[in-house]
Amino acid sequence: MTIEKEGIHLQEENQRLREQVAQRDERIQQQDTLLSQQSLLMQQMQEQIAALTQQVKDLQDRLAKNSHNSSLPPSSDRFVRQPKSLRKKSEKKTGGQEGHQGTTLQFSEVPDEVIEHLVAVCSSCQHDLREVEACVTLRRPVVDIPSPRLIVQEHRAVSPLSAHHACLLPQRSSGPHPVWSADRSGGRLFDAVDGQ
Repeated sequence: MTIEKEGIHLQEENQRLREQVAQRDERIQQQDTLLSQQSLLMQQMQEQIAALTQQVKDLQDRLAKNSHNSSLPPSSDRFVRQPKSLRKKSEKKTGGQEGHQGTTLQFSEVPDEVIEHLVAVCSSCQHDLREVEACVTLRRPVVDIPSPRLIVQEHRAVSPLSAHHACLLPQRSSGPHPVWSADRSGGRLFDAVDGQ
């Protein structure tokens, strides 16, 4: 092989190797682009997995709540078998039975207060009914505990007008000790305040 032929051969070989290197660089560039796309996709998927995991946890927490471990009413309990009554079915109707003597709140002969609820205007025609004669159509007793009220007591120290004849010193009666102190509230008031 002559030098010229060898030079041409080397140039052809060099050209072929350059083409191979260019193809390899192009493939590397494509793979780098593909890797960066996959990396971005993986990051998005990890964020989505985290969001879905949190959503599943929230839903599981909601499912775990019932009327026993939260402020939810019993009617909102889900997926819980309702307790079955162990009572046998009865032939009797519900409510008061025949022959059972019922009890009700009795009317007082002398109520402490009588409150009359008057109809002032006709609900249909709006006519004024205040001057029309009326009669009691319904009575209901209501029993309640009276509201507590303050009792104000005045304590007076009563002393004789003249000195005792034996020792000649003026005398003053001694009431309960708290009465003469600066704080003049009775014991029941303190008991009522402490009881709240």
